[in-house]
Amino acid sequence: IYDAVKKIKEFNPDSIMLMCIEPVVEELVKRLGVDYLSKRALLGISLMNEARPFLLSKGLRVIMTYVVPPHFGSDYLEIVREYLADSARQGLKLSPLALTGYIQTRILFEILRRISGEITKESIMNECEKVKDVLFKGLHLNFDPEARTLAKDLWIDDYKGYPIQSRIID
Repeated sequence: IYDAVKKIKEFNPDSIMLMCIEPVVEELVKRLGVDYLSKRALLGISLMNEARPFLLSKGLRVIMTYVVPPHFGSDYLEIVREYLADSARQGLKLSPLALTGYIQTRILFEILRRISGEITKESIMNECEKVKDVLFKGLHLNFDPEARTLAKDLWIDDYKGYPIQSRIID
């Protein structure tokens, strides 16, 4: 943390991207100071979602990006409705990270279901590479051979309104 704080202060950026977990965010705020951070645009990823209430309590606003819908009111997606129902049935706490894992697991199970024969690393990758313009429970999936990914949706949330869904374009 000490090196990061020193480099941030030396560079004196207009914006700072927080890509860390809550304890690290809290330490950065302590070491950089609320006054210093309040004069910069703060950006974050879903990994640090648990730190957002802490930042807001200090008067710091963060623009967040998520690979899954950040609010559970985003139940227009079938996969989110399933996550909410499964979580309620099991009495689990809702979180964007848990939703991410749920979606990844459901996609993996779908890929595994499609494999005829032995399931190996190669057969999984072969099946993933066949995914072209598939609507899976409300998510648009399309294998990108360069990025080696299936999804390009991104949600941007500045807490000024409803999160904006965007698609990353090549």
